[in-house]
Amino acid sequence: MKTSKQYKAYKTIKEMLKDPETIRNVSISESDLARTLQMSRTPIRKALQRLSDEGLIFSKDHLGMMVKRPSFSDLKECCETRLAMETFILRKIFPSLTSEDLFRLQNIMESQALAVEREDHSLFADTDREFHGFFFKVFDNRLMLEVYENIKDKLAGTDLEAYRIPGKLPFIYEEHMNILDAIRSRNSEKAINALGIHLGNFRNKYIRFPDPTIYPSSAEIQETFSGYQIPARAGL
Repeated sequence: MKTSKQYKAYKTIKEMLKDPETIRNVSISESDLARTLQMSRTPIRKALQRLSDEGLIFSKDHLGMMVKRPSFSDLKECCETRLAMETFILRKIFPSLTSEDLFRLQNIMESQALAVEREDHSLFADTDREFHGFFFKVFDNRLMLEVYENIKDKLAGTDLEAYRIPGKLPFIYEEHMNILDAIRSRNSEKAINALGIHLGNFRNKYIRFPDPTIYPSSAEIQETFSGYQIPARAGL
């Protein structure tokens, strides 16, 4: 089946939105995209409208379409949503996880270890999405998977920006391994708690030097994720 130009434009532009350079208040030009993708402006315009409908870009007076940068509140809401879904899912699927499932998770983490070693931010982003997405796919709830994929799409550029902060990749890798180790030990509560800590650490993930006049305090973050620890890490 032949892929339409509109769909090709949509997929290509969506991939471009993951680049942190693109999300820094740069307007998106239909004509520039048409030249780059070597197609007319009509499929470009329709692709941009679809991305706008998905909340990934927005129209700004006199500047055209721009990438929607998530606010602190957006990050908080996305992490709260993932926290609720993923801890629920892990609790549900935990008794039925097989040796084959653990083998697949281990393969994902081996790829992520390679990403950390090479400081390959794109590969790390792919393995992060794959690691968490694995639980959604095992649970086999299409709606929840769509919500998860939508959140990852919205935060893709912000994630890549965060991964470039020194120390972030090994920090997140360590948290993933804590989850996997707990699953291997067949300790469901430990695994769910490790996942909760990991998803509750969004403040450590996205913010390099928090400004107390803009961002909530550690106490406020702790209250938001009541029941989960947010450990202080050196160098973050």
